[in-house]
Amino acid sequence: MSQGAWPWRFKQLDEAFWEDDTRKTIGQRGCALTSVAMLLSGYGAKTPEGEDVNPENLNTWLNDNKGFTDDGDISWDAIDKYTTKLRFTKFIGTYKYNFKEDKPLSLSVLDNYLDKCIPVIVLVARINEEGKRSGHWVLVTERQADRYIIKDPAKSGPYVTTTLSDYGNKIYAIRIYKERK
Repeated sequence: MSQGAWPWRFKQLDEAFWEDDTRKTIGQRGCALTSVAMLLSGYGAKTPEGEDVNPENLNTWLNDNKGFTDDGDISWDAIDKYTTKLRFTKFIGTYKYNFKEDKPLSLSVLDNYLDKCIPVIVLVARINEEGKRSGHWVLVTERQADRYIIKDPAKSGPYVTTTLSDYGNKIYAIRIYKERK
C-alpha cells in the first residue's frame, strides 16, 4: 500500500486546509495515515461500514471526526479513537523527538515488540524535496537479525518493502497498536 497509489493519491488530507494555498494530499503528506492503514489492513481490520481499511476511507473518517491537528497533521488521539472503534487497542504511544539534536530512540524498544510479532509504526528522518530534514512515518513489520523490514508508504509499486537502514536505522517515535483478542 502506497500513499501515492490510486485512487487516494490526490485526495485532500485535512479539509480545514481546502480554502487556502496549503492544500496537502495523501500523496504528498500521507505517510502517517498510510502507515496506520497498512497496519490495520495487515490485521484484517474493517471500517465500521465493513470495508477494508485503506488511506482513503481512513482519511474520510479523520475529516469527519476532527482527526487533524491545526498544522494539518493527523491527530494520534483521533487514530487511537478509530482503532478502539475497530476493536483494536493502543497500548503505548507517548513520545518526544528532536531532529535538531538527532537523538533517536533505542532500537531495543522496537525489538521488544517485533520479537512478539507486533508491527510498529515509527518516525524516521529523511531529506524532503526542499532539501530539509523532515519526519516520515513507516511501518516496521519484522526484524531479521540486525535488519529491520519496513513498509514505506512513500515508495510505490512492488518496492514498498525495504529496510530501516534506508533511514540510518534511527527512529524518533513509535506508535504501537495490537489486535484486541
